[in-house]
Amino acid sequence: MDAVKIGGRKTVNACQVVLLESDINYSFVHLIDGKRLHVATTLKELEQRFLPFDSFVRTSKSHVINALYVINYSENTVLLQNKLNAVVSRRRKQAMERFNF
Repeated sequence: MDAVKIGGRKTVNACQVVLLESDINYSFVHLIDGKRLHVATTLKELEQRFLPFDSFVRTSKSHVINALYVINYSENTVLLQNKLNAVVSRRRKQAMERFNF
């Protein structure tokens, strides 16, 4: 089990995380089972904690996705398994090219 501390006393299994979404100095952690956790940790901090896992990629200033759960990737949007969308900024498109969607 690849437990990652996301804030306070909360930890999650990295393979259960679909999307990390910023909310100013807080973040939402979206899990595959549909749960959405609100944590007092910035997206920048969470991104660093998920770096050891190759499937996580920053797509914009407000989203980090788990590429394992991508259903569809278009020019500037990613559709994830739990029906969430994430924006892909112009500067982050190159990071998405390492995955074959």
